[in-house]
Amino acid sequence: MGVEVEDVTLVFKIGTILLLVSILFQVVGMGSSHWVLTIRDDLGVIEYNGLWDKCSDLAVGTGQFKCSGFVWEDVQVSHWFRTVQTMEVLGLVGLLSAVVMIILYVFVSHTRGKAYIRVIALCLCYLCGTFIIVSAIVFGSLKKVQKSRHVPDSYVKLSWSFAVSLIGGILGFFSGIAFTASH
Repeated sequence: MGVEVEDVTLVFKIGTILLLVSILFQVVGMGSSHWVLTIRDDLGVIEYNGLWDKCSDLAVGTGQFKCSGFVWEDVQVSHWFRTVQTMEVLGLVGLLSAVVMIILYVFVSHTRGKAYIRVIALCLCYLCGTFIIVSAIVFGSLKKVQKSRHVPDSYVKLSWSFAVSLIGGILGFFSGIAFTASH
């Protein structure tokens, strides 16, 4: 007749937890402004950027950062950057959709235990995890383009927001593996 809540396998429960943690990581990583840092050894961080804004030290070396949103005409907001933003958002929306599918699979009587609902959820996890991972790879490989201020002897380094989003994508992909293995 379908799956009952108490009949859900441990692997399926682990997949659900991975999916929820993945979404949390993706929201934090995507929404924060520390994807890349511009650093100079003697001055420290002089600029940091996320997917949606950039923050620059007003008087280099003072630590007084001012943040502003990206403008589509900015050099940094090129086609690859818009693609990264789009893939990150699609990844998050797809992971949220996978949660809806899991709710339908476990709790809604008309769809409870239907194999096609589980398959949709696991496909969304694979697809969206891949979107997030690929967009992180693209961003990481083009990180130097994010340096809007050309301060001599400065360099660019990936930061914690990038890592959190990448981990979210990996967890989303692994949740798909768990949903696949749960039957």
